[in-house]
Amino acid sequence: MFGPGAGTIVVGVIQGNSGQFDSDVVVNGINVIVNGGSGYFGPTYVYGGGTLSNGVDNALPSNTTLTLGESTSNTIGTYNLNGFNQTVAAILTAGNGVPQTITTSAAVPR
Repeated sequence: MFGPGAGTIVVGVIQGNSGQFDSDVVVNGINVIVNGGSGYFGPTYVYGGGTLSNGVDNALPSNTTLTLGESTSNTIGTYNLNGFNQTVAAILTAGNGVPQTITTSAAVPR
């Protein structure tokens, strides 16, 4: 879990260790940039005003389900492709009446 907090965290690869459905990635109220192709098995959640950004093509595993927002506290989540390509199994939203955002800003210099 990343957050809650201030600032931005840059990570290389997020990796599970069993090859089985074993991890949830949670971005809660913080900005996270993933700069490597991740190999965890499980869902990805972005909420609490947090932003998850790609730092490379396919930073998230293609089998993950990406959920933006959280229904209990009705918070928003943002996913930024950051100018990169990404394939995921599904994109879901949670929360009632709050905008969830997928954007593709220009890539951040590396």
